[in-house]
Parts: sequence; C-alpha cells; structure tokens
Amino acid sequence: MWVKKTEQAFEADKNRRGFFWSSVVFFTVIIVFCVVTGKLFGPEFEMGGPTESPGEVVAQLPFIFGYSVILGIIVTWLLGWNYRKTYGKNYPLLCDRCGKTKPEGPDGHCACGGRYISIDRMKWVEK
Repeated sequence: MWVKKTEQAFEADKNRRGFFWSSVVFFTVIIVFCVVTGKLFGPEFEMGGPTESPGEVVAQLPFIFGYSVILGIIVTWLLGWNYRKTYGKNYPLLCDRCGKTKPEGPDGHCACGGRYISIDRMKWVEK
C-alpha cells in the first residue's frame, strides 16, 4: 500500500541523493593525484629522473589544489545536470487514495476524489 512520506523522510531521501560536495571532494582528490603524479613521473621519468623536483611540486600544490577544486565543481555540476536532465523529473503521479498512477504532468484530482502526488513523495509499505 502506498502512503505519503513524512517531511523528515522526504528530506532524508533528498539529502541521501545529494552527493554534491562528496563528489567535489572525490574529483578534486583524483585530479590532484593525477596532476602531482604527472609532474613527478611524467614522460621524462624514464630518462633519468622526475619531471619536476618534489620541492617544485610542493610549491605548486596550492595552485594545483585550487584549480582541482574548481574543475571538480565543474565536473560534478555537469554530471549532476546530466543526471537531473535524464532522470530528475520523470516521476509518475500517484493517487493518494486509490493508488492509480498517471504520467508526469500537473497535479490534479483523481476520479475517486483523491489527489495526485509525485511518487517520490510516497513510499510502499506492506499491510
């Protein structure tokens, strides 16, 4: 049987789906790792030493980190935008009284007298 989620449960689901900042941290760490590894072990590494000395790389870390954060935010935003565009607003509507569904569209009233609500605001519970 479908029942309406409490506001706290809906917010918890919404927060669980909102991985923006953890994604930014993930992409930032990956980008910093790749850049530092490339600077230390670039193409010249096989020819006799690191591309740049570790001291030079440490001196550049604030710039590397700053650019990586900016790039991480951009990558995360683009991936999130693509996800929202693809999956974000395609929730069917569900009658809160009889459980009848209809495709997305304006909220309205069902023939049984119930009201159509987005299915992401409902949850299934066993009787």
